[in-house]
Amino acid sequence: MTGDHRAGVAPLRLVEVTPSVTDEKSTERPMVGSGTTVTEDVGRSTAEIARLFEVASREDEAIYRLDGCMTELREVQAARRALTAFTPAELQAALAYRRRALDGRAS
Repeated sequence: MTGDHRAGVAPLRLVEVTPSVTDEKSTERPMVGSGTTVTEDVGRSTAEIARLFEVASREDEAIYRLDGCMTELREVQAARRALTAFTPAELQAALAYRRRALDGRAS
């Protein structure tokens, strides 16, 4: 044994935590070890916090909807790129066909 029992262990750091009041409605508290300060509103209601939980709980749903929108956007972009390969006469014929189909649906 060499007597160095701390080999591979990170040295401890000294952190000073001192709260300070900036105004009557908020306090600042240092985040331990980060060197930054977080401002908290003292008067937040339980209902507001519950509302924030509700909004945060919809993240998976929002991601799912966004994924669907991105899929649709990629389809739209692919269709636009494909349309550039056609001649003006082909595009006009397709537009006339589409117009007739839409008119038939409206009746």
